[in-house]
Formats: sequence, C-alpha cells, structure tokens
Amino acid sequence: MIKDFGVTAIHCTPSYAMHLSEVAEEMDTSLDSLKTGIFGAGAWSESVRKTLERRLGLTAYDSYGLSELFEPGVAFECPERNGLHIWHDSYLVEIIDPRTGEQLSDGEQGELFVTPLVKEAMPLLRYCTGDVTMLLEDSCLCRRGKKITRIMGRSNDMLVIRGINVFPSQIEYVLLKIPEVGNQFMVY
Repeated sequence: MIKDFGVTAIHCTPSYAMHLSEVAEEMDTSLDSLKTGIFGAGAWSESVRKTLERRLGLTAYDSYGLSELFEPGVAFECPERNGLHIWHDSYLVEIIDPRTGEQLSDGEQGELFVTPLVKEAMPLLRYCTGDVTMLLEDSCLCRRGKKITRIMGRSNDMLVIRGINVFPSQIEYVLLKIPEVGNQFMVY
C-alpha cells in the first residue's frame, strides 16, 4: 500500500517501522516513496534511528505523547533533531525529582509531569507520566521554546547502585557504542 499510493510520510512506533523495513526486504522491494518518518510510543535509540533511516531511506523524527494526553502531540523534534519541542500552548511541563517531589531545573534529569491546558472531558493536573527526561533551553534556530530530551527510561525502572541512579537505558547506551553488540531496541 505504501508503494501503491506513493506515501511520503509515516507515523508509527519504531518497532513497526523496523518490521516494515524487514518485510520490504523479504519481498525484495523498496519503500522509496517514503521521505519522512515520525516515530514514538516506543523506546528507540539513536542507533535505531540511523538504521531506520538507512533501511527506509527517510529522515526519522522523534515524537512524544500519551493516550491520556491526546497522543501523540506533547512534543516533537524539529528539523535540527536535537530534543523534542513541547507544544507550550497545549501543555505545561515540569520535571520532578521522583524521590522528593521537588521541581527540578533545566538540565536536571527527573520524571516528566504534564498538565494539559486544553483538555476538557478528562482534565488532568500534574499528570505523572513515569517517563524520565530533562528540560533543555531552546538553542534551536526554529526558536520554538523549551524542549525535552529523548525519554531516558521509566522512573520505576531506576536502580540505585551505591547511591547513584542508574537506568537500564543508560547501560544500553554504553553497550550500543560497541559495534559487536549491534542495533537493538531499548527494552524498559
């Protein structure tokens, strides 16, 4: 269908996009009409981004959202692809220390809390997402406001080892830098 209709953009989970690339390869066909891929609702690494771009011949962007918050739509990458811009007219975003409940400053890693500003049927205040990220100052040429980093893990997966917070995704990040490990999806 993608090839038949000349589809140029796709928005899905990164694992589904990888599946599409594998099926296309098995069928000995290409999905060369695709130019843009927006991927979210599943953890993925920079290594997976590069693999999807190579296999599908597209430019891959990260998106963030939750069903409870009009998924997808909380934050998206711009063409610079260096953090996800928050839709500030629709969401108030805070980073909270999961142990103390205190609000953290830009650049400090913590749990993402979101208050939707336009939701009516199911209003939420300081919705605890369980996702770990940090706020970044806007340094993009697009000037769209503050951003969050790619989701680093889940707050309930955090391990404390000798007083240091460690997430499985941090271990994966180091392992994926080793060429022999290969390109695997992050598992939370």
